[in-house]
Amino acid sequence: MMAQRDPSTSPALVPFHLDEDISALHLHSAPVVPGGSNSSSSGNSHNHSNNSRSEAEEALTCPPLVVGIAGGWCSGKSCMASVVRERITDEPYMRDRRVLLLNQDDFHRELDPHERELARAGKLNLDHPEAFDFELLDQVLTALRACYPTTTTTTTTSSQRPSESSSESPAATAATATPVVVEVTLPQWDPVEFVRRPGRTVTTPPDVILLTGVLILYKRRVRQRLSLALFVDIDSDTRLSRQVTALMEAENRPSGVSSSSSSGPNDVVEAPPAATGDGGTSGGRLSQMLNHYTHVSKPTFEEFIWPTKRWADIIVPRGRDNTVAINMILQTVTEMFKA
Repeated sequence: MMAQRDPSTSPALVPFHLDEDISALHLHSAPVVPGGSNSSSSGNSHNHSNNSRSEAEEALTCPPLVVGIAGGWCSGKSCMASVVRERITDEPYMRDRRVLLLNQDDFHRELDPHERELARAGKLNLDHPEAFDFELLDQVLTALRACYPTTTTTTTTSSQRPSESSSESPAATAATATPVVVEVTLPQWDPVEFVRRPGRTVTTPPDVILLTGVLILYKRRVRQRLSLALFVDIDSDTRLSRQVTALMEAENRPSGVSSSSSSGPNDVVEAPPAATGDGGTSGGRLSQMLNHYTHVSKPTFEEFIWPTKRWADIIVPRGRDNTVAINMILQTVTEMFKA
């Protein structure tokens, strides 16, 4: 079994730029520093450690409740988020609650012109930690939480994720204030042009945020924003089969018909980023996708994504089909609002 380790300090076995021979992965001695402006993470580790108790406990009890759903590509994260949203709004106690869906794909960092050319050619690893703007994601979650100015009370609790505890006595906070209107503009990633644009503006404070993405558990400061952390655990063969099926369906789909028009929001039918370069024929595109999976997607999953499972509160086999896990998540969310 692969040894578990903190991915924020592991060496980069999988390159971000793929303009070299991707059939031979090279070991870099430098630790992974996710994306440009986020290079201060190691310098801030001491402050995060000192504040881990207060931030983690606030995230557990104050609205909006943030449920993070992580997992590899084509594991069914977005599909599961849609099911959870439907179940939440169907509950009598939660019927009037506002649920916001966020996708980490929209938080890819800005690429320079050379990187965009590499991305169009399928030679940029957009699952790599350096591809994401974790600072922006943290800022958006902070802004959405600012919709709820809170008055806090202290209660005793023992809830804490592994290796993120502090020496302080366990304490939890409860929010009692009425939400205020705060405009938060969300980013939107263009997977065709590989640029990040301004997206929709949130003006109504959400009660629940469902955040999906392959690396949402990678950074401590994002983990500490989560009320509940999930990891959808689907084996590699199944995920690869879904990718191949999605590619074949895309080849047979009539021109002008998108996958969303028939399948709804569901990352099972999405192909991994950077696997969509022009491969010519259908067989060429399939060969390109399998090559990308073998030399990029699978090593990236094993190096960066799979180790983040250790930070999950709930590991969910079978994704949306796991009704026991869905019921457990729903119960946890409703209990948080009743507390």
